[in-house]
Amino acid sequence: VDDETLDTSVLIADMKAYKGAPTTACPAPEAYAAMMTQAPMTFVVTLSSRLSGSYNAACVGRDMALEANPSLQICAL
Repeated sequence: VDDETLDTSVLIADMKAYKGAPTTACPAPEAYAAMMTQAPMTFVVTLSSRLSGSYNAACVGRDMALEANPSLQICAL
């Protein structure tokens, strides 16, 4: 997870040492929903839905967050 605990030196060293094919994983809808409920207004920008599942996960997360709190203002692009 790319957050304040990420050590980029270790990440780069691990990437150089890895012999497999690179892969990615989008955040789960629950992760998006959890972040979206922390502020009254959220603006989310993701990769294209043609390249990643991130957009769909963000939209599902938005729906989950709005179900829990309909007063939130959330825009997912």
